[in-house]
Amino acid sequence: MPDSRPHDADLTQPLPALTADGTLAIPSAALDVYTMAAGSTEHTALSVVGDYRLQSNLGEGAMGTVYRAERQSNGRVVALKVLSKAVATRPGFVQRFHREVRAMGRLTHPNIVRYLAAGEDGGRIYLAMELLEGGTVAARVRAAGRLSVTQAMAVGVATGRALEYAHQNQFVHRDVKPDNLLLTSQGVVKLADLGLAKATDDTDVSLTGTGTGVGTPEYAPVEQIRDAKRADTRSDLFALGGVLYFALTGVPPFPATNFLELLKLKENGAYPLASTKNREVPTVVDKMLGKLLARLPEHRYQSATEFLQDAEWSGFTADRIE
Repeated sequence: MPDSRPHDADLTQPLPALTADGTLAIPSAALDVYTMAAGSTEHTALSVVGDYRLQSNLGEGAMGTVYRAERQSNGRVVALKVLSKAVATRPGFVQRFHREVRAMGRLTHPNIVRYLAAGEDGGRIYLAMELLEGGTVAARVRAAGRLSVTQAMAVGVATGRALEYAHQNQFVHRDVKPDNLLLTSQGVVKLADLGLAKATDDTDVSLTGTGTGVGTPEYAPVEQIRDAKRADTRSDLFALGGVLYFALTGVPPFPATNFLELLKLKENGAYPLASTKNREVPTVVDKMLGKLLARLPEHRYQSATEFLQDAEWSGFTADRIE
């Protein structure tokens, strides 16, 4: 008897293109993988999506919910992102999700979360990712108050290596932040959520109009906050500086109580040296932060490689938290 369950797509295979209105254009050969069906129930009532049996809710974001799930055909436990019902019918959000799949299917790196498969079941678009059991860098810092200099620099080096690889493959992340840095049970740091990734060789500019910011303002540079179209690889490096500062001190470099105050602080560009909040921070790390968090992109490191070289010359090469 043939298997009638929805199947998902191996991300090593080409993904369907997008039509002009932002919906998925499904090749006839892939109809068994990307079956567009109407009608669904709320995610809280779900127990099975495609070939995946949901076990628990791991968290919710702007685009949907992430579950711990088991693939029934082989028993593999994964993190399964399911696009929320509220946004699944909005072409812009579907396109963002599709872009995330396309991006992650192209990127394979030990410091980037691995995406395994994508598909659709009953109108629900889903994405299977490797499950990491170590939590987030954000949670680790909040629990400890701050990380040691060695641990914080391991976060910085791992993120730098992930960005170096992504940038070399023409991707700008645009939402680097502590919550998007996940840990394995062995403490390896991995960059997640390329849902906002912008392929720098992609001519499709329909998603983000001029004057619209994308990303997390707390960690994004001012040029990106004002206009996401101005974000480039150096914008990711500014966000990396914010992550490193947070890991070293337990607070972001530009603390503010509201958006306008945050924008003003970033326009000014001044922030307290990390060493004033953590006496263990050496001068060389303060200097690296100065180049990462520079107000003007041309004053920052011009590549992740430059940052990694400075880190290596200063004795920081580990990419895991011991």
